[in-house]
Amino acid sequence: MRLPVLVVVSRWLATVFACLLVAALLGYLKFSEIQGVLAAVAAQPEYSETVETATPVPTDFQPRLEALGVVVAPLQVTLRSEMAGYITDVGARAGARVSRGQVLLQLDISEQSASLAAAQARLALASAVLKRDLDLQESSFVSADKVDRSRAEVAVVEAEIAGIQSVISRRTIRAPFDGVIGIHRFEVGQYLDNNSVITTVVGDRGEMWVDFAVPQFYGELAPGHRVSLRIVRSAGLDGEALLAAEVIAGDASIDAASRSRRYRAVVREGSDRLLDNMSVSVDIPLGLATPLLAVPSLALQSDIAGEFVWLLERDSGGQGYRARRQSVASFGQQGEQTFVDSLSADQLIAAAGAFKLSPGLLVKTTAAPGQTRETGAE
Repeated sequence: MRLPVLVVVSRWLATVFACLLVAALLGYLKFSEIQGVLAAVAAQPEYSETVETATPVPTDFQPRLEALGVVVAPLQVTLRSEMAGYITDVGARAGARVSRGQVLLQLDISEQSASLAAAQARLALASAVLKRDLDLQESSFVSADKVDRSRAEVAVVEAEIAGIQSVISRRTIRAPFDGVIGIHRFEVGQYLDNNSVITTVVGDRGEMWVDFAVPQFYGELAPGHRVSLRIVRSAGLDGEALLAAEVIAGDASIDAASRSRRYRAVVREGSDRLLDNMSVSVDIPLGLATPLLAVPSLALQSDIAGEFVWLLERDSGGQGYRARRQSVASFGQQGEQTFVDSLSADQLIAAAGAFKLSPGLLVKTTAAPGQTRETGAE
């Protein structure tokens, strides 16, 4: 039996109403949950980041270049033996200070000494004969030819003596100037071959030279240009002491391989600390000093738009600071400091931790090491 249409419609309406009621109840519950979450979020403090702060320091920035230099002794020579022979005397120990003309090594000259003594005896005889012939010539008892032969005999013996003395001199190694000799291992009785390296002698002139190269695009260094030297050593071995030097010459050409020009500087005060062929670091000032501001290198950030720092400005609500981006241009770096423009000394900037900031972000600050609490924030 078919139900009346009115009953069917009533049942459908009741079902729809029940569904709507359930949906409304679920919606109310969800709305209440979201409101609770929003209330909880609103009750939370504003998100912030903590960074160290710094203030720009006005300074005159001097562009500098660091190059590797080599110490050169103005007086330095390597001694070699001209002749072979047995060593009869060693006149100076290795590393000793010597005087000009001091005998360093004596080779056997016994044969030459004997020949020299014989030649000197012949010279004495020839000289006596010449004197006697000259006396007799005045009385016309000796011819001029006899006198000439006697004079020639004296000249021949004198030349022979000079030759023997030259050989003795070549077999006697002497210091060419005042200085310090290098290490050697020669002993008396040792045989020394000709052209053997004996030792080096480094003279003491109260100054040392330093050769270094500067790329050509940095310009020329004129004589008198002041540079600073630091001995290349391991940390903790007195490697920080600076020595003043002055450029005295530049090479006449540019090196084709490195496109650099070689310069020579002289060190006077403190030159006794330098050794020939020692490596040194050369600090070279370039151009004129420019007034800039020094900031910690950690404060400088960069992106596709360029270099910038984060300025920290007081929050109007007194909660701390707000970050604001400030574009700058950097001109160089020395140690942990970078030199920039477009800032003033009374501004506060973010240092360590600056990479975490974004425009308008609430910032809590702490003073950087070495700064007073006034530089940082509360």
